[in-house]
Amino acid sequence: AFKDFIERLANNTLDCDAGGKVLRLKRFIKSNAGPLVINAVLDALKTNTKIEALYIQNFEDGFFDEQLERLTEVLKLKRIWCLNVGENFRTTLDAWKQFAEELPETAVSHMYASEHHFIGTDLKNQMKDAIRETRKANIIPHSLEVIMNCGNMWYNPKLPKWAQDIKGGAAALIARQQAASADSSV
Repeated sequence: AFKDFIERLANNTLDCDAGGKVLRLKRFIKSNAGPLVINAVLDALKTNTKIEALYIQNFEDGFFDEQLERLTEVLKLKRIWCLNVGENFRTTLDAWKQFAEELPETAVSHMYASEHHFIGTDLKNQMKDAIRETRKANIIPHSLEVIMNCGNMWYNPKLPKWAQDIKGGAAALIARQQAASADSSV
């Protein structure tokens, strides 16, 4: 089952939230997964071109400095713009400092990381500044489905004003977009 999950993740056929664009990892693997499992997920994400939002929190037995470094490399591909990497307690302050330095090289514009790592430092502000600048630059367009499925961030994504004003709401707009996409794939 795990090999099948990794294969589907790598080849963009994983059935996850928002039409396969939001990966809440704990729905697919146990929170006590080890580093090799997390590494396999991160390797698969290197080839996945569909995931825009990643929830990779609460993997205490499998998320260490090496995994944060690997995650950073995945994020530098600029496909994932929404990230929750909270409650991974076995990463060091040095690893988080490196992550914060490299965060501007990513497309991450919405994020959450556990503040307990950053007590007595300016790292949280440094990260918030980086994601704020990325939001201003609007590096990649954001799917409305993903926006509606993302939360638990320092700053949650918001629907653009034009989408808020659509008759029937954003859900109706998404349904129309999906229908048009299905029509064009026939």
